Amino acid sequence: MRIKFKNNTDDLLILNEYLCEHSRAMKKIILKNRIMMAISPLVGVMVLVYIKNIPMNPAIFIFAFMGIVLSLPLFFYYPRYFKRAARKNMIKLYRKSQNKGVIGVHEIFIEDDGIIDKTDYNETKLKWGSIENIVTFKGKTLIFIGAMQAHVVPEDSIIDGDYKTFVDELVSSYSKHV
Repeated sequence: MRIKFKNNTDDLLILNEYLCEHSRAMKKIILKNRIMMAISPLVGVMVLVYIKNIPMNPAIFIFAFMGIVLSLPLFFYYPRYFKRAARKNMIKLYRKSQNKGVIGVHEIFIEDDGIIDKTDYNETKLKWGSIENIVTFKGKTLIFIGAMQAHVVPEDSIIDGDYKTFVDELVSSYSKHV
């Protein structure tokens, strides 16, 4: 079984979006940053009070409370900001180099012992044991070969072959060997 498709930058950004939404490590980073943003005004006021020996009075607590209230919108907006910033950085990275072996026409073959990914610039053979997971997300099939590395097969950019049949056989073959 084989499929031929063309990847573009948007297809590869789906991997980044998937990781932001589903990776435990990314979720921990986002949560930690959100908490830091929420409590930083309170910590800042406490540090000022301690360093400057400002007497504790209700005005200090009101100031700290106002800082926390003002940081709450950032607390709730931060996940969207993080995803947007990550996307923007990934676009910059993809533009800096040509990514000849990643962006462009790919042909993936399913064989008994794994898959082969061919482009005009390289050929990669992956045994079933080296594939960590296969996920379909927003019309793309992600074939994970690492925590943050995957081959992306976009349903909307198929040149030759049947996407659904390919994905069904890919998942079936993967399940048999793992």
